[in-house]
Amino acid sequence: MDKLLTIGPDIHCRASVVIPVCNEEEHLGHCLQGLLNQSLSHRFYEVIVLLNNCTDASAQIARGLQKAHPSFALHLTDRWLPKYQANVVSARRMLMEEA
Repeated sequence: MDKLLTIGPDIHCRASVVIPVCNEEEHLGHCLQGLLNQSLSHRFYEVIVLLNNCTDASAQIARGLQKAHPSFALHLTDRWLPKYQANVVSARRMLMEEA
């Protein structure tokens, strides 16, 4: 499988939060906002979101938050996975390998 991201984490990054997303527009904004509002400096953690096979507004929500908060290490990748891979187990594995 190809790499999900083209850039690596900040040298100060100590943790990666991975989020597999498929049509989560109802909850994604709240989830990302909660991660954004952590008391830790944004340079100490990153959030990697795999938007897989989304047909709702999940991608727009994530991109909007990313654009509004450029210092927040929110990495997004949008993939259309084949049917045999379009499940949370495969998406989580891809994300963990990337992290």
